[in-house]
Amino acid sequence: MRKGFIFSAEGMISLLFLGMILLAISSHERGEVSILPIVQKQHDLIIVWDATNTTDTESLRKDFELVFPHHSGKIIFGGKEIAIGIPKKNAVVSDGWITAPERIYITLVVYGD
Repeated sequence: MRKGFIFSAEGMISLLFLGMILLAISSHERGEVSILPIVQKQHDLIIVWDATNTTDTESLRKDFELVFPHHSGKIIFGGKEIAIGIPKKNAVVSDGWITAPERIYITLVVYGD
């Protein structure tokens, strides 16, 4: 018997698998960090619209442009769709309910860079 490190095939496969998992986790976290502020702003905007009973299309458009000045997107609610800017390939979508006079389901789409 020789002294030293000798890895078995199972050991090498395990180390390779562990390395792949670590790479996947680190690349996944980098991608998620960039959309996190957008998702938080989307949720906050829906909460504000619900609290202020905002359902006027012009007010919704102005609020969107104020919160997302460098992004395009669209707001879908109550059978209406408000397009803001030019649609792009990547999109972050959030949705929720506004309880102003009646309950309205709203979807907020923000297009990425």
